[in-house]
Amino acid sequence: VKELAQSEHLDAWLSRDDMGVQFIDIDLKTAAQHPLANFYLGTKQDADIKSYRLLGGVGAQGRQRFVLDSVALSAPTSYLLQYDPIRKEKIYTVQLDMQ
Repeated sequence: VKELAQSEHLDAWLSRDDMGVQFIDIDLKTAAQHPLANFYLGTKQDADIKSYRLLGGVGAQGRQRFVLDSVALSAPTSYLLQYDPIRKEKIYTVQLDMQ
């Protein structure tokens, strides 16, 4: 397990299961204010949403897990974006130290 980020919104870790599959574990610190928001992963903080890759939906609160592929793992720095596709707004971005 490797810590990727700590912020006011969430903590994130890189983990691996017994089969060698790597995951990003995200622990939301507060209840989500945007029930239809998704998590996205990208390599540039201020990039357009189209350059981010969808991880999955944001849960209400607590720990969530998303599978990471080799492309996501190869970037030394990535950004985790919480984005509301209905309102078309970025909620927040957190820098992840992937290396």
